[in-house]
Amino acid sequence: MSPRNVGTNQRMRAEAKAKILACAHRLFREHGYDSTSLARIAREAGVSAGLTVYYFRTKHHLVQALADRLLHERVVRRIEALDPGAGPDERLATLVDAVLEAAAAEPQIIALHLALLLRPGIAETLADAEHEHEERLAVLAQEILASRGTDAVTEQLLFRTSMMGLVYGMVSPYQPLPLETARAHMYAQYGLAER
Repeated sequence: MSPRNVGTNQRMRAEAKAKILACAHRLFREHGYDSTSLARIAREAGVSAGLTVYYFRTKHHLVQALADRLLHERVVRRIEALDPGAGPDERLATLVDAVLEAAAAEPQIIALHLALLLRPGIAETLADAEHEHEERLAVLAQEILASRGTDAVTEQLLFRTSMMGLVYGMVSPYQPLPLETARAHMYAQYGLAER
C-alpha cells in the first residue's frame, strides 16, 4: 500500500474536523455542554477520542471553534461579499445585521460561548482565540465607522459594547430580545435606513 499524498491527508483532516464540529454542535444543542463528553463527541463523529483532543484539546476549545466558524461564515464572509462600492451606511447595516442574525440563528452556541468566558480558568484558556475573534470584529467596525467620518477608535468601542449587550439580550433564556428590536435599536442609534 502506497502512502497517501499531501492533498488526501489534508482532505481527510478537514473532513475529520468537520465531523467532530458537527457532532459537537448537535450534542451541545441536544444535551447541553456539561452532559456532553469529548468521548461521546468522538464516538458519534466516528473518530478516536485522541484525534478529537489533538484537534480541539478540550470541550471549550470546541465551543470556541464553533463560535469562530459562526463568526466567519455569518459575519466576515458577508462583509467581504459586499460590493466594493457599497457606502459606509450599507456596510455598517450589513455588519449589524450579520452579527445580530448570527446570534438569532445560533443562540445556544453564542450563549454557551459567553457563559464559558465567565467560568474561572476557561476564559484564560481561550484568551488568545477570543482576542483574535474580538480583534477581527473591532477592525471591521473601526474601518466602517472611520468611513462614516466618526472618531473610529472611540466609536468602535461604543459600537461593540452596544452590540455585545444586544447579543446577550438576544441569547438570554429569560425573555430574549427579539432580533427586530435589537436591529431597530442599532439602526436608530446610527441613523441607518431600514432595509
